[in-house]
Amino acid sequence: MGDGDGYNVRAISERSRYRFEHMLNIGGEEDVGFGPSESFALDNYYDLDVLAYRYRDMTYKEEILGYWCNETTYFGSIY
Repeated sequence: MGDGDGYNVRAISERSRYRFEHMLNIGGEEDVGFGPSESFALDNYYDLDVLAYRYRDMTYKEEILGYWCNETTYFGSIY
């Protein structure tokens, strides 16, 4: 949306793809494999035009902070 001085982004979201790799070494035998490739978009990724208008006096932002691969294992973002 323009503010008179140019264009500013007023709504930011993310879309990502990930695939977990596992590497095990049990008794000297290595097992390496990959999980399925997953892709997802954050909740409001496809409604950014609406959010840009709603938050036109400030910026709406949602971001990926990490990934849960099961109930107990979490990986934080590398950024």
